[in-house]
Amino acid sequence: MKKSAVPNGVTAAQVDGGSVIEGADVFLVRTYGETRSKFYSSKPFIDDQVHCVSGSGVGVCMVIPDTSYESSSGGP
Repeated sequence: MKKSAVPNGVTAAQVDGGSVIEGADVFLVRTYGETRSKFYSSKPFIDDQVHCVSGSGVGVCMVIPDTSYESSSGGP
């Protein structure tokens, strides 16, 4: 799926224009004056079952059922 077709998603996941500051997964996004990681967010992934992106006249959502998540703690 091309990002240009569905450019509107979760703002916290946008790392365009950012520079890598730790490994290859933490970015400094100067536009917003914050750091972002492709692995972490303020909302636990297990509590976020619907993931959507949209564009001009189109939207795509992925709904993840409870049974798709690990039940143990730890790990990405």
